[in-house]
Amino acid sequence: MIDSIFRTVSGRASQRVFGAALLATAFLGAAVAAWSSHDGGALIARTTRWLTGRSGFEQGLATAAVLVGVTLVAVVVLAMTPQVLRWLQGYWPTWLDPVRARLVRRITSAADRDAGAMQELEREQRTDARLDRRLRQLPSESDRYLPTTLGNLVRAAQTRPIDKYGLDPVAIWPHLFLVMPEPTQKEITAAVNALERAVMAVFWCLLLVVLGPWVWWVAPLGIAAAVLLQRTVVHGAARTHAELIEAAVDLHRLDLYRKLRWPLPANPAEERELGEQLVSYLRYGSDSAKPTFTVAE
Repeated sequence: MIDSIFRTVSGRASQRVFGAALLATAFLGAAVAAWSSHDGGALIARTTRWLTGRSGFEQGLATAAVLVGVTLVAVVVLAMTPQVLRWLQGYWPTWLDPVRARLVRRITSAADRDAGAMQELEREQRTDARLDRRLRQLPSESDRYLPTTLGNLVRAAQTRPIDKYGLDPVAIWPHLFLVMPEPTQKEITAAVNALERAVMAVFWCLLLVVLGPWVWWVAPLGIAAAVLLQRTVVHGAARTHAELIEAAVDLHRLDLYRKLRWPLPANPAEERELGEQLVSYLRYGSDSAKPTFTVAE
C-alpha cells in the first residue's frame, strides 16, 4: 500500500532529493570518519594535501564533483527506498517463505491470546488500552497477517476501510487524494516524506556494514542503529502515516462519492456494498445500468 501512496503523494522532487542528499552527506561523512580511524587519518591528509596544491578553479571543480557524486548516490538510495520499505513490511521473496510462515504463526498465537484476554475484559466490563492498541495494529483477519510489526501496522490501516466501507485505499487513493482539502494533502504528504526519510536512514545504516571488513566495529554499530531506528522512528512515522490515511478515508470518502456522482449510502450495510461497487468501477469500469449516477453538483 505505502509504495503506491509514495507514487501519488510526495513532496516536490527537489525537496525530496535535497533531503536525501543531506542524509547521504551525513552518512558518507560518518563512513569517512570511520575509515579515518582505520588508516589513522591518512585519507583525509592526502585529500587535504591534494586540494592545497590545486588552484581555486580546480578546487571548485573538485567540490562540485563531490556534490554531484553525493547527489547521485542520494538519488539512487531514494529510488530504492520503496523496495526497502516493502522488505521492512515483510514482502519477501519466496525462498524466505518458511521464515515468513514461522513469524506469522508466532504473531497469530500472540493475537489469539490478546483477543481472548480482551473478550475476558469485555465480559468484566473493563478495558486495557495497551491490549486494545496491540489488537488495532493487526489486520482484522489472520490470513492478512504479515511477518513484521511494521507490515501489520500498515495493513491494518489498509484493511479497516475495506471492512467498514468496502473501500480499498490502494484502489481509491489517487482519486481520494485529489478531493481532499489542501491542508489535509500537505499533512499526509509530510507524513509520507517523514516515513521515507526514516526508511532511508535505516538503509544507510545497513550500507555502512560494507566497511566491516576494514573497520570491524562499524558493522555491529550499523546493524544496531538500523534496528533501533526501525523500531522507533520508522514505526512511529508509519503509525502516523497509517492513522492519517485511515482518517482521510473516514472523513473524505463521501466527497469522493459526490465527485464521482456515486449514490450516497443510506446505512452502513449499504455503504459497504456501494463501496465495493465503487472500487470495482474505478478499477475496471462498468457497463451496468446500476447504480444510477446522481445529479452533478
